[in-house]
Amino acid sequence: MTIKGVYKYIPTEDEFRITLETQCGRDLSWWQRKKAEKQVRDHFEHLYLIEVHFESGDPRPFDWGRITQNLSNVPPSNRQDPWDEQQVGSDPKDWAFYFHFLEIGLPLSTPAGDMDLPKPSPIPEHLASIRYEAPG
Repeated sequence: MTIKGVYKYIPTEDEFRITLETQCGRDLSWWQRKKAEKQVRDHFEHLYLIEVHFESGDPRPFDWGRITQNLSNVPPSNRQDPWDEQQVGSDPKDWAFYFHFLEIGLPLSTPAGDMDLPKPSPIPEHLASIRYEAPG
């Protein structure tokens, strides 16, 4: 597996609103809403879309839960792993997934070993249609 790109995800107004409602509810007081908006801004602050390519084999039986970042202050059971992984385009070896709370300066830990992350860049056109759905 190789990392083709790391892309900062910027939500649309609708995605922000839906995430806020999914994670915090709809009927919020003014104070609750302000607190919830900050929580959702923090949620999106470190959300990235990562594009990968598998060199060989069929990636569909791949265990996505084995991709993470080894953060010394976070127990292994609480570390982030890919979210909403999906095939990209017609090549069954090209995939993308979201990663919450990504630490750009740290490598991804994968079954193939640690992989350094490339510098984040804007989401390319061929990935622009991938929409984010917040965990509920």
